[in-house]
Amino acid sequence: MRCWRQAARARRLALLAYDTGTARRIAEPMPTQATVEGDALLQADIEVEDCYFRMLMPDEIKLAMAFRHDFVLLGNKREQVKLAGNAVTPPAARDLNALAA
Repeated sequence: MRCWRQAARARRLALLAYDTGTARRIAEPMPTQATVEGDALLQADIEVEDCYFRMLMPDEIKLAMAFRHDFVLLGNKREQVKLAGNAVTPPAARDLNALAA
């Protein structure tokens, strides 16, 4: 995949949306999360063959969405990803509440 080669050249961590094949820098905000696992952490080194790929864990998704570290999502891993994907992030909920008040 082209994104793997780009990340490998950059020698950085990247988030990879494996459904679209697009990579984004770790410093960029995450897009809206779906109810299924869709983003992965890509750790690139010099060669494409040296890339490491893993799915984001529910706690990582939760923190990326600005939930407090002690916020609890119930269920197994798959159910927690689904709950996070259906969630409204706390900053968005706060801003919507401010507009409605």
